Amino acid sequence: MREWGDDGHVSGVAAAAHFPFGSPVSAVRLGVTTAVTHGRLPAQPMVVQFPPAVPPPEAVPPPPVVSSRLAQDRENLWQLAMRHMLECVPIFSGDGQYVLLRPLERDLGWEAALDEYAKGFKGRDAATRRASVWEVKAKFGDCWRFCIPGAADRRRLGKLHSTRLPIDREFQVEYSKRGAGLGVERVASVVTSKYKGRGWAIAIYKVSNQDYSACKK
Repeated sequence: MREWGDDGHVSGVAAAAHFPFGSPVSAVRLGVTTAVTHGRLPAQPMVVQFPPAVPPPEAVPPPPVVSSRLAQDRENLWQLAMRHMLECVPIFSGDGQYVLLRPLERDLGWEAALDEYAKGFKGRDAATRRASVWEVKAKFGDCWRFCIPGAADRRRLGKLHSTRLPIDREFQVEYSKRGAGLGVERVASVVTSKYKGRGWAIAIYKVSNQDYSACKK
């Protein structure tokens, strides 16, 4: 190693550095580090081991990409949860989506079935509250029926849904016409008044289906 002279040129003198006697500087690093004691080099150089180099930080993986559909499903479930409408209702998670598997109550008359479809259950007890079938379909489409795990349960739910479809469809038609002004409950009351006293459930479903077919012609 060499040191700079007073004239700005490099001198050929081996440099340990010239420190005044009693200097607080106790060591000079020259490639390997040599200790300086009282201005004199010790008989044996003392080597100081440097700490190991810090490894470069690992690349941080990018955050997972969430599809717009999954984000919307999460938002829909959050809204229903805030209204306590998810109690005792299973939720399907898979294929990049969340689906509320809304069951249908069995052995309901046509009026109660219409209320279940249009208004859901809004009992005082949170365990009895459920979102309406109409709202679940609006938020999740028909996946609420198709994502049921068991084949037998899917068939049973599909059959029950098909049986009640005429009166449910009647509500949809009326709501599309007057729902903005009347709201869900009043539209459901209009449909109930239209068919009240015209027979039992099977008869009402048949008449409602005929009315719908007549309107389509």
